[in-house]
Amino acid sequence: MICAIIVVVNLKNIENSFSRTIRLQNSLYRIGAKLGLRRLAKTRPLVILFGAILITIVFLTIFADFVSPYNPLVQDISSRLESPGQEFLFGSDNFGRDVFSRVIYGSRSSLYIAITSVIIGTILGTIIGTFSAYRGGWVDQVSQRGIDTLLGFPSLVLAIILVVTLGSSTQAVTIAIAVALIPQVARLSRAHALSIKEEDFVIAARSIGAQPMSIIFKHIIPHTFGPIVAYAAGYVSVAIVVESALSFIGLGVPPPYPSWGGMLQEGRLYMEVAPWVTIFPGIALSVTAFSFALLGDALRDIFDPRDRFYNGSFFPSGNKSDLKEM
Repeated sequence: MICAIIVVVNLKNIENSFSRTIRLQNSLYRIGAKLGLRRLAKTRPLVILFGAILITIVFLTIFADFVSPYNPLVQDISSRLESPGQEFLFGSDNFGRDVFSRVIYGSRSSLYIAITSVIIGTILGTIIGTFSAYRGGWVDQVSQRGIDTLLGFPSLVLAIILVVTLGSSTQAVTIAIAVALIPQVARLSRAHALSIKEEDFVIAARSIGAQPMSIIFKHIIPHTFGPIVAYAAGYVSVAIVVESALSFIGLGVPPPYPSWGGMLQEGRLYMEVAPWVTIFPGIALSVTAFSFALLGDALRDIFDPRDRFYNGSFFPSGNKSDLKEM
């Protein structure tokens, strides 16, 4: 009976100690988050500014049905080429459609295609590059020669070839941009996997009989996740520009559905009489692409252990002076 009481008391003490440890860890994470945001705001103010702009753009994209004052597809010839004002915030185009509504709905097409293609290309490229590095031998040689062949084509040229082959549609543009990203992510993930597969924990897992796929997905890929995510976030800006370029030359989102590249193509004929038809989608495209580029650059700094402001974790490292400031 006494032994049972001692065991219960010890378990209770362990539970309380564990709870205190969890609370302390959560407090440290919150402190790290505050220090990270404060240091990031001091050293990279543009990242905070364009990050807020990017959040606003994503919010408008998600709630476009509630924010847009007009249907972006409805034409009203009597209101064609109206200048920006109270009725049309960004003016109207050559068919009398509200430019503000079309810019908001056009963000759905551009962001959907860009983000979806980057996710697909990142996942496939990471798997291909990691598996190639782990297996080595002829598997690595064959895959790398195929990757070298794809890297010989610029992203836009490769996307145009694939879209012409598959046909002009949203799905074709998404696949084309994803395929253009796969070789770049595969090369990056392979470089990281080559160094990680020689680490002690990978060798230990191999020595106890772990399956190759288990080692790849449980031990190697998680350690390459940070740099790849940082690169993928930055590549979203490239994907947005590629999608807009394809829409501009008539190979992207088919009309009358709005997209930023298609709006630029439609408004180029009215630059002298109605420049707002081109200016506003151009600003939206430039700001969004620049915001994603800054996001990728900031993530690369966060996941780079050599950076003097970061320690390789998700939040920058702080010191005692920073703690005193809080």
